[in-house]
Amino acid sequence: MSETGLKRLYVFHGSNDYLKDLNARRIAKKFKCNNMNVYQYSASDDMLEVLADMAQPSLFGDEKRIIFTNTGLFSSKAISQDREDSIAQYLTQLSEDESFLLIFKENDFDKRKKLSKIVERLGEVVVCEKMEQPEKLKIINSYVKAQGVSIQMQAAVFLLANTVDDMQNVLSELEKLCLYVGPGGDINVETVKKICTLTVNAKIFDLNDALADRKIETALALMNSLSEDKQNISMMFVMIPRNWIMLYDVKLYSQNKMTSQEILANLGMAPNMSFVVQKLLRQSKGFSFEELTNKINRCCELDEAVKNGILRDSQALELMIFA
Repeated sequence: MSETGLKRLYVFHGSNDYLKDLNARRIAKKFKCNNMNVYQYSASDDMLEVLADMAQPSLFGDEKRIIFTNTGLFSSKAISQDREDSIAQYLTQLSEDESFLLIFKENDFDKRKKLSKIVERLGEVVVCEKMEQPEKLKIINSYVKAQGVSIQMQAAVFLLANTVDDMQNVLSELEKLCLYVGPGGDINVETVKKICTLTVNAKIFDLNDALADRKIETALALMNSLSEDKQNISMMFVMIPRNWIMLYDVKLYSQNKMTSQEILANLGMAPNMSFVVQKLLRQSKGFSFEELTNKINRCCELDEAVKNGILRDSQALELMIFA
């Protein structure tokens, strides 16, 4: 988003609701107006009538902040030419008046549409899609700091990896964590596991850790728990052999005297995930290259046996645990 002067028309569009709300709040803070002159509209409102009403004087001052959510004005859905022309005229009129701030938060934005081209010319259009991990970690640290709480880097990364991939949900989980540890408290991985609603990935990571630490009974218990959902079975067939491959790779990188940062880069992980490499290095020391190769090959054989109808998936998974 541009850091230059405040424009009068903004469109924030994309799948990331958190970013759309965040950007809308940042812009709104720069525009001072009476709270009675803040208006919110959605797709259920007639945009033509709304824009016509907004052009009329208010009893609470000239400045008006108008926020539109998922109006569909900029989607590929067709609207009549007369209606589009009228909306375009009002948008042009209001955006050229310094008394107004128009903010649209939309899911879709078709650049080919006439209205889309007009708002690109009159204001600023910002795409709000997936956020990268460093940006998410900054938001997490900023949030807990404001609550007088600290969070360990490993816990922050674990939270992002094992909760629903949506910052609104992550902040909701953070709120629970901050309330649990209290002011001055510190959030670690165990706190996250205890308090948060985690995705199935967290259990599969625990399963892989149990296998890597040769805790077969724990691994079996986790596998049986996960197997209650058929979708989890497919994920285990992918993630168990993947972890053995990672252990093999890390052992090889270590033998070649690579640093933790070099190993991270080769694994395609972020620089702040060195603790993951340390764990994999520790676990890989418990296996020879031959053992890891045999486990990888055995997983491939069992996967093939399921696909060919020789084994049921539950049987194959159990054999993977004992591979």
